[in-house]
Amino acid sequence: MRDDTQEVARAYGALVTPHAYLFDAQRRLLFQGRVDDHHEDPSRVRHPYLRQAIESALDHRPIEPKTTSVLGCSIKWRS
Repeated sequence: MRDDTQEVARAYGALVTPHAYLFDAQRRLLFQGRVDDHHEDPSRVRHPYLRQAIESALDHRPIEPKTTSVLGCSIKWRS
């Protein structure tokens, strides 16, 4: 999503970009964290965290992990 005002990023405590969030139809937070474990080289991804969370949610299975550390460029907050 595009967040020009940074209101959503502040509300959810985003730290870096990208910082993935997955919500269900009732807008409950299901997952937050990294998209995967190797953003520089897709061929080296071992843990596609966001994809696995989406698949688990769609299959009505528990999401593990629910949170991962994030890695990326820090958000430049507006005054």
